Amino acid sequence: MVAKKKFLRFYVHLIPIVLVISCGSQSSDPSKLESNEKGEISVDSVLSHIQKEIHAIDSNTSFESINVDVFGLSTEGGEVLALIDGGVMRKAIVTFYGEMGKRTDEYYFENDRLICLFRQNFEYDKPMYIEGSTIAAKKEARFFFHEGQLIRWINPSNELVDPHSEEADKVVNSIYEDVVIILKAATSRKKEVFLNE
Repeated sequence: MVAKKKFLRFYVHLIPIVLVISCGSQSSDPSKLESNEKGEISVDSVLSHIQKEIHAIDSNTSFESINVDVFGLSTEGGEVLALIDGGVMRKAIVTFYGEMGKRTDEYYFENDRLICLFRQNFEYDKPMYIEGSTIAAKKEARFFFHEGQLIRWINPSNELVDPHSEEADKVVNSIYEDVVIILKAATSRKKEVFLNE
């Protein structure tokens, strides 16, 4: 019965994430962020807060973890590791496997909202199933969010991309589609999830 209550609490806490995805932003705790004399919150203040939150999440070793193998994400499948604190998702690490590489996404959440995505793409020098295959290239990108909106995107060339561009809109939509997959996998409480079912 206790496990069922924990699961229900976890699932209920995921509803705001889905609402943010489908309805846009909600207000955050303004006491955590600095504002200027006009009451505007600076991007630097938000980024500083996000960095502190990421550090706190990565330093915590007491999270409950949920591991799920997910099929239908990529050619070679994938896996989701969700880190849960009191029924609330704080971080999810998603790995997509392909024949010639893999992608690892680290999603960070605060108050049931996505605040950061750290994405790493690894390209192999030959197909992964051939003995001796090694990583030939590694590309990283970072996405920072505030109140459901992208506020900073650092691309693999370490350049800032306009968070209001058409390209950013497409990427953000794709990110939130992936978040829905994470939610489906983590809330399933199964060891394996087939997305085509």
